[in-house]
Amino acid sequence: MGVSILISLACAGAGFAQAPSDLSILLGSYHAVPARNTTSYQETNPGLIFTWAEAWNDLDVSIGVFRNSFDGTSALFGVSKAWELSDQTQGRLLLALASYEEEDPIFQPLGQGLVLIPTAQLQWRAFFIQATPLPDPDNTGIIFSFGLNLAWPSAH
Repeated sequence: MGVSILISLACAGAGFAQAPSDLSILLGSYHAVPARNTTSYQETNPGLIFTWAEAWNDLDVSIGVFRNSFDGTSALFGVSKAWELSDQTQGRLLLALASYEEEDPIFQPLGQGLVLIPTAQLQWRAFFIQATPLPDPDNTGIIFSFGLNLAWPSAH
């Protein structure tokens, strides 16, 4: 059910008549959580995320799929705003909806198999690292994700 909602949101977005501007290749993550947390996380998280720059009210729009921390497959729909920090460095704030079919003890579910994921990203050249806070007071910490962001050939 969550995946169909994400697909509907993606199709409703403006700017998808053209090729995406970027392709992000998610490679992995590190869960910086307290020692009392006994949850075992999958930290190899391959994924592909397509982004359309300024596709909706000056916000970038992204859709994609990735292997989540519980070894399941998640679809993602997000909006973000990027800022150029220098010639080769960019900062970004991202708010995404992701589908989690399994029980997710990290993010509080919104219902319909969806979770809301706020993320800050720092990119240098093609390499990016993201920091996502864990919102559960009993499970505080940060998820660090990393990967590569490549400009789509026809977009630049």
